[in-house]
Amino acid sequence: MDIESIERTYFGPEFRGHPGPVYADEMKSLSLPDRVSALKVRVDDYLISQTDHLATRDLWTPFPLAIMTCVGVEWLGSYRYGDPGNNSNRHFQRVLEEVDPNLRDRRPAPDGKTKPLSDFIYFAFRNSLVHGFCGKWVFITHEDREAKDWVYGKREKVLVVNIYWLYREFKRAYANYFDSIAEAVNPAYEPLLTFNRTFEKHFSYWL
Repeated sequence: MDIESIERTYFGPEFRGHPGPVYADEMKSLSLPDRVSALKVRVDDYLISQTDHLATRDLWTPFPLAIMTCVGVEWLGSYRYGDPGNNSNRHFQRVLEEVDPNLRDRRPAPDGKTKPLSDFIYFAFRNSLVHGFCGKWVFITHEDREAKDWVYGKREKVLVVNIYWLYREFKRAYANYFDSIAEAVNPAYEPLLTFNRTFEKHFSYWL
């Protein structure tokens, strides 16, 4: 198929106030409130509703669920805290620390350094899972009896995370974020300011 035969690039489903699906060629004309609405329904459709299937324990897909949860945390962090492109502002870790402030606690790691537990999840789980489909210092469980949320092993210096708990808490943080967006009125201030900067960075090709 010739790519030139594709008439319009689909962005996401319709949202309230928009008469149909959103296409890439409409992006320039969307107001900031409409950008928020368009992105919300896009993420609901592409990320949340599809990942919800993986979070069904009867299906038992903890590894794919872990990957998609990391995608979600990365995405949320980029819009909430900004996306410098190299995590230099710790936007991934800051979402985790919002989910559970105890993940700010610093613990010894197998490399001999002491790091926040949120760093464990970013450097020794998110990165190694996405790039090599394995855990390094961080492992997952689907059993509440092993970890209702997470546990740190002092002897092994590793972290075990209940991935179903983490996905639920990511969804809670995601909902809270869009609640805060809905209450915002001035695009020159947070949270709309960082939202729009990240939006324009991520979708610059269409803007």
